[in-house]
Amino acid sequence: MLDSRFDDIKSGKLNLIPSDEVEAYFREKSIAAHRAQSGYEFQPGARFGLGEIWELIRQEDLTAADTVIGEILSGIRAVVAFPH
Repeated sequence: MLDSRFDDIKSGKLNLIPSDEVEAYFREKSIAAHRAQSGYEFQPGARFGLGEIWELIRQEDLTAADTVIGEILSGIRAVVAFPH
């Protein structure tokens, strides 16, 4: 089965999805799940900024990138809990 898929890719019958598109899809899916659970939504620029922070740190250390974003989101949740 894998051989036939590889042949389909080589012949152009099946197109590969670029890895950055896959990553963007799952990042957006994760953000949507977070939005549904948290009760708040980021403005597009803020969401982009968090993604940029994550990407920058991820180049050096994936665990650190996840930790930093987790801490930022934790701080936001603390503020959201007391809106006034």
